[in-house]
Amino acid sequence: MGAIGKSEIRVDAFDKVTGRTQYYEDRMPQEALYVRIKHSTIAHGFVKSIDTSEAEKIDGVVKILTCFDVPDIPFPTAGHPWSMDPGHQDVADRLLLNRHVRLYGDDIAAVVAETTVAADEALKAIKVEYEETVPDPAVIPDAYIKGGYIKLTTTGEKSSAIQTTRNYTQSGGIIEATVGGNGSKIINCDGDATFSGGKLTGFANGTVSSDETSAGGIKCAGNITISNSKVAIDCKGKGAKAINCDNYVTVNSGEVTMIAAAEDYTEIEDDKKSRAIQADCFTINDGIVIAKAYDYAISSGIAINVNGGIVNAISLNCIAFETGVTQTDGWVLTKD
Repeated sequence: MGAIGKSEIRVDAFDKVTGRTQYYEDRMPQEALYVRIKHSTIAHGFVKSIDTSEAEKIDGVVKILTCFDVPDIPFPTAGHPWSMDPGHQDVADRLLLNRHVRLYGDDIAAVVAETTVAADEALKAIKVEYEETVPDPAVIPDAYIKGGYIKLTTTGEKSSAIQTTRNYTQSGGIIEATVGGNGSKIINCDGDATFSGGKLTGFANGTVSSDETSAGGIKCAGNITISNSKVAIDCKGKGAKAINCDNYVTVNSGEVTMIAAAEDYTEIEDDKKSRAIQADCFTINDGIVIAKAYDYAISSGIAINVNGGIVNAISLNCIAFETGVTQTDGWVLTKD
């Protein structure tokens, strides 16, 4: 503590001001080479080709490596924290040099030269051809929406505004999402989707195609549970499904509006007909559900249970319910 308030002489001050201190440039071997990295000039896409012919002619250039030369050995992004939980580990999706460009300035080529001047000139002479694409939002293990306002837009084929490999959970906040292109989804969830608060509105605009699935709303491989939430999805196009659930859809409370509209496709196959809600089993215990489709309003492989609340099912061209309804309470309004 005796040093506090006193001036001290820095141990490295004399050598630095007299030029005696050696830095890495001073310690480099005389035969050392210099490396410079070629960075992408697009934010997202793929490297189609790299022309290094002019760069290789520059005096002092020893070697040029591109993303087509490196081994296909992926590794996680350097500097990201490591987790012992496999579900939270960083994805090994990077290479030494990357053909798949995912940020402006991604590493795509490297120049080895005798001098920094030669290396810098070679970088300028390298010609790169890109295939620029619109990126999809990142695929994440789980999504937790607790508050705030989120606006999402994607226009790619088979893209998703939100895509998870496990579960989607929303307990608050407002999400407004718009997707376009065949096969695109508002939410694409490999696990369960749980809504316990907040609001989700989505618009999916698909196109007509005889061999492609149109845009959809919520695609869930697990169960969908809705309580105290407002969920509204509007889908357009042949085969559109506002909710497409592989298991159970349960509405405990809240307001749910699902629309799957289309043009006059009376001759299409049954599996390509539009459905506002499709699930193995649909149950409403309370709340309000409005399901409107050009074809089936609510389609269920096992059962449709109305234990309370109000269900308004509207079909413009077919029947409102594809499966029989078991009603113990509540109201059921249909139009077909």
